[in-house]
Amino acid sequence: MSRKIGVPTVEPKLGDPFSVETKVIEEIPEPQPVIVTEYTIAHYACPHCQKEVVATDASCPKEGIFGNNTIAQAALLKYEDRLPHRKIQNALMRQYGL
Repeated sequence: MSRKIGVPTVEPKLGDPFSVETKVIEEIPEPQPVIVTEYTIAHYACPHCQKEVVATDASCPKEGIFGNNTIAQAALLKYEDRLPHRKIQNALMRQYGL
């Protein structure tokens, strides 16, 4: 009888099992990579009045360098988990590299 490499051999059937057990395992997902988005913000000067006109994007925050999900996570850690700023910083660094 020839056997292919990597293919397990089939053992003879032992009959019906006398007991069946199920086991449910709960697992958290692997940390997802951080999404970094770079926005190019164009500044223009009006040729008539020389007033500055700045392009905007609805998804670009008006201030700061963190997106809405990062801010929400930090707020949950601060107010729901009652962590001090030092521990919030450590948690975000450990989980997301921020």
